[in-house]
Amino acid sequence: MAKVSPTPLTLQQMKTFATNGPELRLKASAFLHNELQIRFARAVVELSELPLGLNETAPVKMAIANYTTFLHDVAAMKAPSTPEEDAIFTSRITQMKKQGSNLVPMICGGLHTIKTTSRGIDALRLQDVQDDLNTRLDTFFLSRIGIRMLIGQHS
Repeated sequence: MAKVSPTPLTLQQMKTFATNGPELRLKASAFLHNELQIRFARAVVELSELPLGLNETAPVKMAIANYTTFLHDVAAMKAPSTPEEDAIFTSRITQMKKQGSNLVPMICGGLHTIKTTSRGIDALRLQDVQDDLNTRLDTFFLSRIGIRMLIGQHS
């Protein structure tokens, strides 16, 4: 799933899905069911590939575990095909959004952890390392914003 690119959406497309009746809402739910699996899988990979041992810190491992759980939870549900199933799906992904609200402090905790090691301090002084880390974290956080926006728009 992580190798599949997320589907780019315009704000107009998101608005259309949110405001045009129950049939279109079920299509949006089915789309979101698939799209969240792709985006959660990519988040797991992005976090797992963080450099400097950041991916091995306890806070980042917790973040990876959260996204892995979200991925498995969505995959275990079938795509909603009735308003009742959509209500259950929407409730569950809204819970995921709430559970994921503490992920930014987790990543910061991981950064703090590597800053306390001599290897981390030395590596973070190098501009190339800083640039690489910034690029990877920017990618992750922008993806995270996209996930939260999709869930928020659907809820």
